[in-house]
Amino acid sequence: MDDGPVKKKSDAQKKDDGITPKQALVVWKLLLLGDGQRLSKFTPKLAPRELQGLVGAGLCTVEIGKNRSKKLRLTEKGWSWANGGFTVKVSKTPAAAPVLDALLAKVGAYLEVHNLALDDLLRPRRAAPETGIEERIRAAYLRVSGGKYNEYVRLARLRAELGADPASAVDAALIEMQQKGGTVLYPTNNPQALGPDDEAAALRVAGARRDVVCIER
Repeated sequence: MDDGPVKKKSDAQKKDDGITPKQALVVWKLLLLGDGQRLSKFTPKLAPRELQGLVGAGLCTVEIGKNRSKKLRLTEKGWSWANGGFTVKVSKTPAAAPVLDALLAKVGAYLEVHNLALDDLLRPRRAAPETGIEERIRAAYLRVSGGKYNEYVRLARLRAELGADPASAVDAALIEMQQKGGTVLYPTNNPQALGPDDEAAALRVAGARRDVVCIER
């Protein structure tokens, strides 16, 4: 039995991430140009089923004013949807032009406020993960020791190599490293050779002074 010609799907029937491209444009327009716009003058024009789809999805609400005029408002769920809506297709209609203009203006303002270049947006790169203080201590130790473990390194040299790390944080990390094993803090065997920098860099463990560190591995 011939069911007749297959009807071409309308924009309202072509679903993408749960909503149509036309509905996606409506959400972005409300987000970028402000909600509370009068439904009677809103573009693109929404068919009843398209409007009901947005309301039913919880993305928009229809507010009825004192003069019975209806206004379209974006919900918190609509804002949340937009966080993941960057890959959703948007209807290619003349109504999309002011939305795109508003988006570009907001992007430009954001880049300026945060002192970012367009390259930061178009070619984002993940920041290198920050290393922990123990890793920084080990790296500084190897730089001072010429890349070798089991060398005696003055704490003054180690602290100078670490630079900005607070002394208290370095002290705590060195004591913890010694407690775990593989790192030993020693007193110097030649106190007369100590200078003012060694005095400032000295570490006390259980009341005993330590001036040298050896990382065994």
